[in-house]
Amino acid sequence: MGFSVRKGKELYYDNDKKNTRLKDYYCFKQGFKNNEPEGEIVGEVAYQRADSRTNCKAMVRFNVSKDGEW
Repeated sequence: MGFSVRKGKELYYDNDKKNTRLKDYYCFKQGFKNNEPEGEIVGEVAYQRADSRTNCKAMVRFNVSKDGEW
C-alpha cells in the first residue's frame, strides 16, 4: 500500500552542495509537530487540527561515495 515520506537531513562533501554524502528520508509520521511532545500546546491557536504525527521511527538513509555511487 505504501506511505508518504518527508525529506530529512542532507550532508555534503567539503560543504559543496553538488556533492551529496548522505541523505535521509523519514516516514511522514516521524516526530511531532513543532518538535513538541504530544498534547502540549504552545501559545494560543485559532483552531485545533488533529496531529497526524506519531513519532514513527521508519527511515531510509542513503550514503553516497565520493565517486557518486549510492
